[in-house]
Amino acid sequence: MNSVLLIHPSKKVLGKDDSFYSKEYLTPSIGLGQLVSCLQKEGFNASVIDIRLPHRTLNDVFLTIEQNNPLFVGITAFTNEITAAGKIAEEIKKRFKNCLIVIGGPHATALPEKTLIEFPFFDIVIIGEGEKTIVKIAETLVSGNNDFSVINGIA
Repeated sequence: MNSVLLIHPSKKVLGKDDSFYSKEYLTPSIGLGQLVSCLQKEGFNASVIDIRLPHRTLNDVFLTIEQNNPLFVGITAFTNEITAAGKIAEEIKKRFKNCLIVIGGPHATALPEKTLIEFPFFDIVIIGEGEKTIVKIAETLVSGNNDFSVINGIA
C-alpha cells in the first residue's frame, strides 16, 4: 500500500509539557491536513498522528509504521518542537532502520542544512511550502527510482 504517515511532535517525548502559552494540542495541525489532502488527491493513503494529543504516544507511531509500512514518515516542527521531532526520528530509526524520515516546517525551512547536521536521523528536509514537494517525494519512492536530486524544494 502506498501510505505516508505524518506526525506533529510533542515535547512529552522529552519528558516536558507541551503548553507554551496555552494548551498547544488544542490547535489542530492545519498544515499537515493540507499535506494529507494533497497526497490523497494523488492516490496515496496518508494519515496524521498528532502526538500532542493526550491519548497519543510514540507507541501509536510505531504501531502505525508496523501495520502500514509507509513509503516515508513526515514530521513537522516549529523551532520549539525541533528537538522533540529529532527524538521521534531517532526512536523510529532505532526500530525501523530503513524508514525514510522527512522533516518540514518553519525550523527546517529556515535552517535546512543545520537541521540535517544537528539531527542526523532526518533524511530529507522540505524547504518552504510542501504540498507539491511531498507528493513528488512519494511519487519518486513509488517509481523505485529514489533519485531525489531532481526534486525542487528539498535538502
